[in-house]
Amino acid sequence: MLTMREVRKNKLWNQAGLGSASGLSQTRISQIEREPGTAKMKEADVISKALGYPMGELFPQFAIFDPSCQGASVDKTEPRAGVVGTDNAVKLGPMEELQQNMDKLNLKIKSAMKCLDLLMLLIEKTCEVLEARKHAKEV
Repeated sequence: MLTMREVRKNKLWNQAGLGSASGLSQTRISQIEREPGTAKMKEADVISKALGYPMGELFPQFAIFDPSCQGASVDKTEPRAGVVGTDNAVKLGPMEELQQNMDKLNLKIKSAMKCLDLLMLLIEKTCEVLEARKHAKEV
């Protein structure tokens, strides 16, 4: 599985080029490459589209929202443990299968929690805007 940086370099783009194609700054692209877990869903979406690569593969935390990653699982045998992969050629025993299912569920819960945090932030900002508009009308 390729990282965001590897996909970008395969396209012969520098960070500024990806930033331009995605509408993000070069600084933000650099931050996300260093710490992919800090990417917001919208950022992951625009980067994935710019690179022409599935969002769930570049950003495993959003794999649950990427239809191209249906059936993906957390692969702990790879050196980059926790990266989403789809290779399940080895037959697993019941305990390993249970652990794998628990890992999948855990990843989905983390993604859902991140989305809920974003939703709460959006609701708070919306309330602030509505309150500001209400005060503007009163004045």
